[in-house]
Amino acid sequence: KESDNYFLMNRKGYAFLTADKNQAKTFVDYTKTIAQNGGGDIRYHTKNLDQYQKNDESKPLDGVDIIEGYSLIQKILPFVTPNAISLFHARKCGWLSAQQLGMWLYNKAKETQRMSFFQGSLKKLLTDDKGKVSGVVVCKKNSEDVHLPCRYFVNSTGPWIQETNRVIGAPPLPIQNELHAKVVLSDQLGVFPSDSPMTIWLDPIKIDWTSEEIEYFNELGTESKRLLDPLPGGIHFRPYGNSTLLLWECVHSDVHVSDPLPEKIEFHSYYPELILRGISVMVPKAKEYLNGMNMKLSVDGGYYTKTKENRPIIGPHGHSGAFVCGAFSGYGIMAAPAAGELIAEYIAGNPNLFNYTKAFVAGSDLSLIHI
Repeated sequence: KESDNYFLMNRKGYAFLTADKNQAKTFVDYTKTIAQNGGGDIRYHTKNLDQYQKNDESKPLDGVDIIEGYSLIQKILPFVTPNAISLFHARKCGWLSAQQLGMWLYNKAKETQRMSFFQGSLKKLLTDDKGKVSGVVVCKKNSEDVHLPCRYFVNSTGPWIQETNRVIGAPPLPIQNELHAKVVLSDQLGVFPSDSPMTIWLDPIKIDWTSEEIEYFNELGTESKRLLDPLPGGIHFRPYGNSTLLLWECVHSDVHVSDPLPEKIEFHSYYPELILRGISVMVPKAKEYLNGMNMKLSVDGGYYTKTKENRPIIGPHGHSGAFVCGAFSGYGIMAAPAAGELIAEYIAGNPNLFNYTKAFVAGSDLSLIHI
């Protein structure tokens, strides 16, 4: 409200679909667990949609709507396959523009007149005779070294956290980087409605390859042969401005990410076609793009930085006055504002932090933390 929705946040929700009865039962149990932990009501729709409410940004819902049977599902999502038997519409979720959120926060910080923006690369962290942070040495674009005095340092460099730790002399962290890729499709055929929720197919998908394609993948070797087997579910899409965003995380799970990071990100060349074939299992009309005639798309991405437990690392690390804030996996935009506030509380010396914040400190033993 304060920004007048400058960063275009919506509450269209996430729509999870399945064609498998066992998968549907598992997801029903999952939603019950969420409801028991404060996630909102579960609303069942098995005969009609009289009680189903369409998305209304002015009156956002929480909880989950469970819709059973294709005859009802197609009234809400007419583009999905007739094989779908259950739809789980999680309401208290949506998406926003990460770039515009960052710009709004940046401008708000500038308004305080207490922030300086400096471009350069970190060369060294300076400490006093007691080992406390006293400044940094930064190399500017013109190769000039500049000494910037400071009392606190926050390592929030995303996938470069480990490299930054080496520069500042901090211990390595138990994190890894995973390659993350997305396809942005110019939906000229109107296959994916612009008012759709983010729509996810839960079931494994086996691609119907031709005999020539099967021979090709066999020739490529073990890593590519895995594409001949059923691939994990989770393929999804969402509206993206005037285009559509398509993602299937499992496709690049075989890629080893080196440390230090490579200078250039290499995506699998077959990713665009593979994701279109996969998404057509859920959205049959997407097959119309496979002839290439109307297919205008781009591949983009980066890294998910994550811990084994998939929890973030937020708190003191290394020298006195040094902190780390990162390892947000695929939920970085959702977690970033709260994480930034938590780091600010650390720097301000707030002695009354909630007990759960200890779980985010590097090296914490979760078994000893009681929430």
